[in-house]
Amino acid sequence: MHDTMELNSFIPGPWSPCSATCGPGRQTREVKCRVLLSFTKTEVDLPEEECGEDRTQLERPCNQGICTRVPAISSGLQDHGNPYIQTEELFSWDYRGFTSCSETCAAGKQTAVVRCVNKKQDEEVDDSLCESSSKPPVMIRICKPEPCPPSIVITYPVEMSWETED
Repeated sequence: MHDTMELNSFIPGPWSPCSATCGPGRQTREVKCRVLLSFTKTEVDLPEEECGEDRTQLERPCNQGICTRVPAISSGLQDHGNPYIQTEELFSWDYRGFTSCSETCAAGKQTAVVRCVNKKQDEEVDDSLCESSSKPPVMIRICKPEPCPPSIVITYPVEMSWETED
């Protein structure tokens, strides 16, 4: 009996830390062509050509927040390192409303919309500018909790009879 192979695919590794401690930088990650051997349930590395052209993203922008120059405490000190430190994060995740209700009555669900936001301008920006590991959890709430109105079914032909008292 031999191993049957599943679909070959590019498997991304974790993102590296941002290349800058503050301000804009870059993150990279390793992406390997792998295949799952279904009989043994093990993954095996393959040459990149085996996975085709749909290679996932290897690099992305990141931003660790505003850089501020730190003045020397004494004029006799020499600056041998990075003169900038991170004072605050410029981009962060924020809940921005909810999706529409999944039902019109009888307890539907809504999911909170999470977006990456520029905190200085309170504007939504590309998700890649926020740290994916700090993305808040999915939040769901119940909506339209009132019961649905009874449905009226009319069948045709309608038969009516009138009774009169004598």
